[in-house]
Amino acid sequence: MSARAVNICTTGLRKRSFVEHSGTNCLESLGLEPLDFEPLGMRSGDSSTGAGSVEFAATDQTGLTLIEAMATLAIFAIGSLGILSLFLGSFSMSAQNQNLTSGYEIAQSAVGVLRANGAQALTLDGATVSATQASNTLLSPVSQVMSAYGMPPQSQVNLGVTPLNGNGQCPCTATVSVSWGNGAQTYTTQTIVGY
Repeated sequence: MSARAVNICTTGLRKRSFVEHSGTNCLESLGLEPLDFEPLGMRSGDSSTGAGSVEFAATDQTGLTLIEAMATLAIFAIGSLGILSLFLGSFSMSAQNQNLTSGYEIAQSAVGVLRANGAQALTLDGATVSATQASNTLLSPVSQVMSAYGMPPQSQVNLGVTPLNGNGQCPCTATVSVSWGNGAQTYTTQTIVGY
């Protein structure tokens, strides 16, 4: 048998029926491209309709081979890992930014305590504060701010107060350093107090 172009068409409400057309076909009327098949042989027809049915084998196959599908999946997996690393990096940066903001607020709280003590700020030189305790009772509000921001117990605030004139009196330069992550991250600010 020679190969002939046979068009597949869905007619009415019946299941798919394969109909051979000589002119225009119903697929073209639906805007679809006809498929090329090679007839293998005839089977007995349906006695209720009197129509014969034809068994077909595809002559021009389309689709993906297993290797093409695996290559596509590999490319997709590599791209997905790249996007995943971006998400993880953004979470890390978000946590770091949150810690820096907390460090800033805690340092400003400590500077506020130093300014409130005016000329006695020099007595707070070398003082330390953690989320659970302060080396000086004047710094207990700073400890409360640290616990409110959820700083870990190993985080610490160190105060350094040195006189500007070298005479043991204020005005003084105050350095406030907030560290967390076992000292891996630090926020430091410096100001003048006691004037």
